[in-house]
Amino acid sequence: MECTEMEDEQEALERETRAKWESFRPSYNAWASQVGDPLSEFDRIIEGQIRHTRVKYQKERVAGELDLSSVRWNQITAQEVASLQELLDSNPDEQAMQSFLERNPKFLVQILGGGHGRYQIPRFQSKPRLGSEYIPDFLISDVNSMGIHWYAVELESPRKRAYRKDGVQHSYLTQAISQITDWREWLRNNIDYARRKEEEDGLGLIGIDERLPGLILIGRRDEYPVRSKKYRRDTRANMQIAIHSYDWLLDEAGKKSSGGLTRELPI
Repeated sequence: MECTEMEDEQEALERETRAKWESFRPSYNAWASQVGDPLSEFDRIIEGQIRHTRVKYQKERVAGELDLSSVRWNQITAQEVASLQELLDSNPDEQAMQSFLERNPKFLVQILGGGHGRYQIPRFQSKPRLGSEYIPDFLISDVNSMGIHWYAVELESPRKRAYRKDGVQHSYLTQAISQITDWREWLRNNIDYARRKEEEDGLGLIGIDERLPGLILIGRRDEYPVRSKKYRRDTRANMQIAIHSYDWLLDEAGKKSSGGLTRELPI
């Protein structure tokens, strides 16, 4: 397998799969013409084979490279929920929330939906870096039958207000949104480096996409005006960025603790 300078290993495998199956197209077209099947059906077959190659590659790399970032997410105890409630009641700052979520990674990954593994970076390590320019608070991911999916998490202080009383966002929130769009732009320009294995001088972010959805945690629920709901819906729909209070995270953990269903990402 030969990779070009701008093409990572996954893309090379997908390219080889496409070339292999394209070689069968003339035979398929001849058969389809005889039996009356649409020729376009072969495109669907090829895309299915490429998807299978992608998922197989990602799962193999995840098993070998993200093991230390793996999180057991399927059970949150009432005591753990109470510890988050106690912290929020103490009026913590952003750094206190960062430290708590580093020590208790299941609180973030429990909102994901993949059943084949969930991962959080950092996990007992420094914050993840996107080159020398950007340092996201967290990158979280899950794996399902379609492969691995990444999400960028930006923390703001529970003490900060996300919106004014008229529903217009505060500068804190504007800055947080800009952070996520900056991360996406960096990934767009450095996607091969981001996906490349760490032993090959990459970041080891297997299958990460420059369009990765974002999650911003900021403020407390009782400080979100009713009018902010429309702005949050629009941001989610148009920018793939979800904005929630820390009380939302607490509620989702409470549902998990009691055996209820959580509002899982993806956005």
